[in-house]
Amino acid sequence: MTTKAQLQALVEQYGSKVGVHAAVEATRVATDRKDRGPRPSERRMRDEALESKTTILAAIEALPIE
Repeated sequence: MTTKAQLQALVEQYGSKVGVHAAVEATRVATDRKDRGPRPSERRMRDEALESKTTILAAIEALPIE
């Protein structure tokens, strides 16, 4: 079971990852690298953010409330 503190930490972690990914994506577009596609590190950041989101959603679903 996920505690309230753990869930809050997951949300903060997700927000941080999404913010970093958005900044990198904006930089890539602004520097005309958008035609090259994302680098492996950029893909990894996106995947980590999606993984965090999935973990958060699973924790929310496990809460004993409707």
